[in-house]
Amino acid sequence: MPGCETIAPDGLYAWVFAYDRRAALLDTLTYGRLYHLRAVEESPFLNEVTPPGRWHPFGLAYQPPHLWFLHGPTGQPTEVWRYSWNGSHLHSPRVWRHPGFVSLQAIEPLDSLRFYVANDRKGRHRWHLVMGFFIRRVRSSLYYCEGDSCHLAADRIPYASGLCYLP
Repeated sequence: MPGCETIAPDGLYAWVFAYDRRAALLDTLTYGRLYHLRAVEESPFLNEVTPPGRWHPFGLAYQPPHLWFLHGPTGQPTEVWRYSWNGSHLHSPRVWRHPGFVSLQAIEPLDSLRFYVANDRKGRHRWHLVMGFFIRRVRSSLYYCEGDSCHLAADRIPYASGLCYLP
């Protein structure tokens, strides 16, 4: 499996997105492949379930029966996508766009409509010179969303590349 980038557990199974450079060069509509696999076998069964269209998911998360990810048509994720999973195919995509979503970093779904999402704070990167190297320090914001309504839950937190919700 070339270029495994993101993974989301699903009980005995796992979702994996693998970047495929050769496929991306041959087919400009595809950045990679999405697989659903039985993760507990020595030679896992791979089931490719890549939806059609040009997409590159960031931060896969699975909350049955939905697969969530962050999507960016130009490589910078600014949308939240959710597909329904029927055991063999992904269908009924739902997309959330919000003016505050500038560069999404991580997602934590709560149920079919509620989720937390970490976001680069308005794209303002602060650069500092450290021992002769420029270092980028990014501050993030955390949004809580219910359906199409998103509210800022926390601001000015360090770079958030992963989220975990503990009720």
